[in-house]
Amino acid sequence: MGKSRYQTRKRNRDRKKRPRPFAKKLLGLLPSFRKILSALVILIGLAGSYVTIFGFWMPRINVQPLPTTDIEDVLSSNFSITNQGSMTLYDVRMAFATPRSPMFLEDGSPVFAIAPQSNYYGRIAPMQSATFHFPFSNPKDPQRNLDFDILVYYRPAWYPFTRQEHFRFVTKRSGKGFTWLPLPEE
Repeated sequence: MGKSRYQTRKRNRDRKKRPRPFAKKLLGLLPSFRKILSALVILIGLAGSYVTIFGFWMPRINVQPLPTTDIEDVLSSNFSITNQGSMTLYDVRMAFATPRSPMFLEDGSPVFAIAPQSNYYGRIAPMQSATFHFPFSNPKDPQRNLDFDILVYYRPAWYPFTRQEHFRFVTKRSGKGFTWLPLPEE
């Protein structure tokens, strides 16, 4: 007697349900692969967002010497700090460090860094500048070349912490007086 329709359908159903070893392994890996792929896409997206945001919005400041009126007194020249970024800088302070050539006070004690209160600015808007001056007078030995680090402390508009950048300048004798030359960071 032939097989009934029910038995044939059941046998076909059982064949479809029967897992094949390779297909079973492949289907078992598929959810893991999807999770790994989605995590990788999320990480790449976050990294790209981070680079884009900080690359575009990161503050860019520039410090340059301004022309001096007294070419013999190199420390009488002013410096300009320019906010070249697209966000406002707050609590901007300038300090001067002389780690390679210390300055001396009137009593002879060395000074390696100083941050005067007069060189504080509450805010510098984008594409604006501020001017600051040295708190020192002409050194005892006016013939020597000076080596200064100008430290700029600031807080970007949305950033809760203070950042610091430094710019190095040296003086070189030129003609009758001195000029300031910027040096790259070490």
